[in-house]
Amino acid sequence: MYFSDIFSITENDILNLITNKISEQKTLEFKRQLPDKNDETGKTKILQSIASFSNTDGGIIIFGMKENEGEASEIVNIETSTDDDASRLISMVKDRISPRMNPPEFRELIVENKKIYIICIHSSFTKPHYVNGNFVFYGRHNSGKYQLDIAEIRALFLKSKSVEEQFENFRINRIMKLKSHSFPFKYDSDSFYVIHIASLNSLNDNIQLSMPAIKLKNIEPITNISSIGYISNYDGYLKYDRTAPGTMKSYVQIFRNGCLEVAQLTLNIYTNKQKTILGPEIERTIKDGITNYLTELCNNNIPYPYFISISFINTKGYKIKYAENDYRSIADEFLEIYQDDLLLPTIFVEKINDLETKLKLCFEIFWNSNGFPQNPSYKQEPPHA
Repeated sequence: MYFSDIFSITENDILNLITNKISEQKTLEFKRQLPDKNDETGKTKILQSIASFSNTDGGIIIFGMKENEGEASEIVNIETSTDDDASRLISMVKDRISPRMNPPEFRELIVENKKIYIICIHSSFTKPHYVNGNFVFYGRHNSGKYQLDIAEIRALFLKSKSVEEQFENFRINRIMKLKSHSFPFKYDSDSFYVIHIASLNSLNDNIQLSMPAIKLKNIEPITNISSIGYISNYDGYLKYDRTAPGTMKSYVQIFRNGCLEVAQLTLNIYTNKQKTILGPEIERTIKDGITNYLTELCNNNIPYPYFISISFINTKGYKIKYAENDYRSIADEFLEIYQDDLLLPTIFVEKINDLETKLKLCFEIFWNSNGFPQNPSYKQEPPHA
């Protein structure tokens, strides 16, 4: 149930928990009510539960569910205001859990004419978290939350750093293979961009896709597919679009652990002018593509959070334009990109609502690389120096 989108959970899904006497477990917990505003002990316990999910594999808490010896047994109506409860919970998480984590997703659902709340907490990259003033770290197993010992706390601190390094190594190794043409096909161009996406669970070796499942039918190359092909390979499954036999236009490599590599093997997609990148179009394409990929990964039980990187390869000599008639006044030596490669900073996305803001900041560097003072996609008029 945890890997499902909480906004797709139905009344029947909740009632089935009771019918089947589903027990609380590592990724599922039942609570009768949110604590009262003045119940400091109750608020601390809820925050400890939230931190424990975040420190482990994430999970769901259902408020308004009575349990009997850990098993779902009865729906209990929540009578307080949803808006007040949601904002109060989010404020508590922001203000009282350290280091700061993204608040849980919050949903109201009516079951048998009674109101319940469902919250979803994702596994955090910045773990371990604790409740301010308590300084106790909690994790989870099938019996619920438990206090982490010193060795487990140390392991979580080290793991957070090692996972980040693991993703960066994955990104760089794949880029080096692309640059050295270590694949059994030619590229449309030596200048291209590549996107890497990896769930935290994938990097922690918690996901291993079977070959039938690995196809993920709604994951396709990122632009203008004209001649789609499919093939199993050593890494998993490759979907590609080619312009001629043996020559690739774009592809998406689906790795066995659920990681993705998306490559568009030319930068001159939207203009016939030599070495010109029409910035807004390429930014929109990448943003829309990443949004679709995250949705499809999540739908296939490859959950948030995700590391995402965008890399532009062999960019030296290219110009980025805001529009075809963009004639900026800029010193001659800065008319073109002078870096060989633009490796935009890796972003860490804990929920879909974070994506646009983080991509905006990421693409700011893309525009800066060719003299734009800021991302002009978020301005009404093209900038002119």
